Amino acid sequence: MTNLPVNISVGNISGNSGIYVGKNVTIFGLSSHSKSNSGFGDIGDSNLFYKTVSYVYDPDVIDTPIDDRDIHILQQQPAKGKDLSQTNIGVGTVWVNTLQQNAGTFIGTTSITGMDSHEKQNLAHGQIFGNQNISYGDLNVTQDQDVIDAVMHDQDNKAGVFLST
Repeated sequence: MTNLPVNISVGNISGNSGIYVGKNVTIFGLSSHSKSNSGFGDIGDSNLFYKTVSYVYDPDVIDTPIDDRDIHILQQQPAKGKDLSQTNIGVGTVWVNTLQQNAGTFIGTTSITGMDSHEKQNLAHGQIFGNQNISYGDLNVTQDQDVIDAVMHDQDNKAGVFLST
């Protein structure tokens, strides 16, 4: 077996996303919940913004109540009657530009259960990724006048039975 070095280059990773490298990767019960108000938003580098006004008004009485009472059950069992011969994959470089919400890049034998993500955003300008972008003379206004904003009621049973090699 040859172990090659793995070079990983990442641009942006959003909520509940990731790059997972390993012989056996088990992701169990990974969750993320968020609420953001951004008057301008996210930008990269080497950008020009000219006469840009961003405004976010979010007068909620109750803002983003999150109820995340998950039940996680993980059971790992050895594989029976399976061909357990090993397959080697050589990876030199992994390029990841943008991983949005609840995304992943997985290298190796991966078992996933219970991965969820909930997100509420108010972006007056929005997101700009990359470089050498031009925004000229924009006016961005977001008004989010809710009594109760972004209710996240995530009570689920997450079970996984993984056959280990």
